[in-house]
Amino acid sequence: MTRLAPLLLIFLSSALLAGDSLESVAKSRIEDLIERELGGHYDLLSTEIVGIRAVTPSMAPYEIKAVTARFVAVRNEEWHLNPIPEVIAHVCASPGGLYLFCRPAGHELSGTIEADLANTIDGWFVLNRNHHTLSEFPLSGYLLLGGIPKEGYVLPPKPREQE
Repeated sequence: MTRLAPLLLIFLSSALLAGDSLESVAKSRIEDLIERELGGHYDLLSTEIVGIRAVTPSMAPYEIKAVTARFVAVRNEEWHLNPIPEVIAHVCASPGGLYLFCRPAGHELSGTIEADLANTIDGWFVLNRNHHTLSEFPLSGYLLLGGIPKEGYVLPPKPREQE
């Protein structure tokens, strides 16, 4: 029994290190996802992994983990479409997915997202939740709304009805 103790200790410590590694990789992949979805228009201030759980894949030949994270990002002054004010005003007047990009510099976007990470032969990667659909807004399919209405949060506010 005493000969097994060192092996057991090595096994348990390597399992703990693997867990730490997964959390740091998951944080990096979540940050990449947020930055990609927000198109460089927001600076990511913080990201915190709040949960990692195993997902039972239907027929996937790889391990999948659902990662939940909280984040805070602030709108910067970048505008990647066209810096002409008239073009920006026209684009921002249109409904839909550009709402977050049209927020003024300093606008804070915070929330909780969940993404599935797959462990492939090349490492952990985020699975695309919008595989065959158009995104309604940045982070669509990942952002957990938890009862928060999309309008005024990630989409333009609903127009007020005439009284």
